[in-house]
Amino acid sequence: MSTHPPPANAYLDLMGRALINSLHPDLGSRILGLVRELLAAQGRAATVPALEQELARFFGPIADNDRFDSAQWHSKIAGEPFTMSSPERLRNVREAAQTVLREAIPGDFVETGVWRGGLCIMMKAVLAAHAATRRLYVCDSFQGLPEILDGVDAPLKLHENPLLAIGVDQVRENFSRFGLLDDDVVFIEGWFADTMPRLRDRIDAISILRLDGDYYSSTRDVIDALYDKVSPGGFVIVDDYGCYQQARDAIHDFWRERGLAPRLIQVDWTCHYWRKGGL
Repeated sequence: MSTHPPPANAYLDLMGRALINSLHPDLGSRILGLVRELLAAQGRAATVPALEQELARFFGPIADNDRFDSAQWHSKIAGEPFTMSSPERLRNVREAAQTVLREAIPGDFVETGVWRGGLCIMMKAVLAAHAATRRLYVCDSFQGLPEILDGVDAPLKLHENPLLAIGVDQVRENFSRFGLLDDDVVFIEGWFADTMPRLRDRIDAISILRLDGDYYSSTRDVIDALYDKVSPGGFVIVDDYGCYQQARDAIHDFWRERGLAPRLIQVDWTCHYWRKGGL
């Protein structure tokens, strides 16, 4: 007799697969098939092997039955429609949200640096699955990263990447696609240096604080303003701790200045988190 997960878990499992674009594992084969047909129509079928070789050089081996959870080259070509994050990071925010609900840790959810909103959508989905009501603050410039002309952040040049500039209307639309846009989803638009002090003054408590600002300055803008609002047992998640030395230094400097030595837990190659109060 087959067994099925509880409805809430089944819903969240499906949400996770949709957010990382793994509902159609044959997508890579479809893309490759379309390219083959287009080249054949142009009398250039002989170039297909060279195309496959070039794609494989960047994305790994390609096969007609390629699966999402193997080479993943097709997801990189087609794009991740709602999140750049790994399945591990998506599972981390899901488990964090379920944990604070289960343990009755007070506070709203905050993500600073949301791209297309996928991880925020997962947090909102957890609230919906458990019939819980908390505010979700979706914080971003919604125009990419600022240009940093000097200091430790200047070498990153992240302002030059147009893929990082996703407008707030697009993020709202992404919430709407999943039926998860309501008055408890609050969009905070602008540079963190301007918006975080104002958010600190309007929010009572935070149970999940997720940082994804990349820069040293952006990371400090968030952690300096909001850390004191994080409830005991609340989660502080740093997406780019392993990716950018600047973000890592910002966290270490903050700990040193506050006299903190939390137990840091690794999620994947870049994302790490801790729970306030050493839990």
